[in-house]
Amino acid sequence: MDGCHAPLHEQRLQVERTLVSLRLMTGAAADSPLALDLHQPHQRGPRSLRIGEAARDVGVRVSSLHSWEAQGVLRPARDRESGYRLYARTQLARLRAVKVLRDASYSFDLIRATLDELGAGRPEVALTAIEQRREALIRARQQCACATAAFWSYVSEASGRMHGE
Repeated sequence: MDGCHAPLHEQRLQVERTLVSLRLMTGAAADSPLALDLHQPHQRGPRSLRIGEAARDVGVRVSSLHSWEAQGVLRPARDRESGYRLYARTQLARLRAVKVLRDASYSFDLIRATLDELGAGRPEVALTAIEQRREALIRARQQCACATAAFWSYVSEASGRMHGE
């Protein structure tokens, strides 16, 4: 039962972090440093992460990031000296959105379209998709809780019959 609840909880937290990040970034003024530019990679700054750090941050394998980059949904900057991939704040937001949408079985075509909406200043589509994922996780958690309650009710009832109650 814990095996059901724990992954749902982690997925829901990831979705919540993604929503908060995207809402903050898309709600910013265009000239603000928080403004979301999903099409341009950024140079390494104090908050940029290398690929391994970025993968750990969102809970995926480095190979997933390589694959997603090949699919055109990630565009990390490159360190000029080392060639390492670098994920600045906006690319991390993009990465979180990709993970949430992949977890919801979105195709890469649909992910690209959703991210294009964000990049075009129309965050409603992306936010709606991620909010729908959150709602699906809430429903799954409720179903899991109901199943757990039914199981314990059955166990209690069966135990009472075994003891002659």
